[in-house]
Amino acid sequence: MIGERASEVSGTMTAHAERELTVEHWLLSAARDAETARAEWASHGVALLRCGSTFSAIRISASVVHQAAGTETPEAVAACLNAALEGEPAFLDRYAKRYYLLTSRSAGTLGWCLPNTERLGFGGYVGVPSVRIRQSGVTRAHWVVPVESPGTLCRPEFVVRLGIAGGILGARSTVSARLTPLEESRA
Repeated sequence: MIGERASEVSGTMTAHAERELTVEHWLLSAARDAETARAEWASHGVALLRCGSTFSAIRISASVVHQAAGTETPEAVAACLNAALEGEPAFLDRYAKRYYLLTSRSAGTLGWCLPNTERLGFGGYVGVPSVRIRQSGVTRAHWVVPVESPGTLCRPEFVVRLGIAGGILGARSTVSARLTPLEESRA
């Protein structure tokens, strides 16, 4: 019985490690030099990756995300983002106080104009945390909603939903607007 459980745990850990490695390789396809990026992840926990080929990124103020979540508590914000983004990837740069949502390279190419956000596309760079960094305080940036598989990206409408809940579109900025728009737009 113990041997079966150990084998099951080992298999789960192996599958998780393989998934992380696959996601890491996918992210590295956005690096100018994969070995340099890998070294940056090893020494600093964050690597500078190019936007516009593998993915683009939407940078959004932490205050907007906290307004949408109705809290600044990391666990509650993570749960809110995970629900609002339906598990699609986001990370926090705690020094810059900005969240980054990875989106398709074509997202917002015709003009991104959501207040308190910025689209980083072709020609832009973003400091992306290692896929292994999933908790605050280890490095300057960490995954709040980790990338679960290569190519998993946020849909722009989720960013707009988050903006509405965070009050940046002026649609609603009361307490009732916090999580309600996130849930209503799924219905």
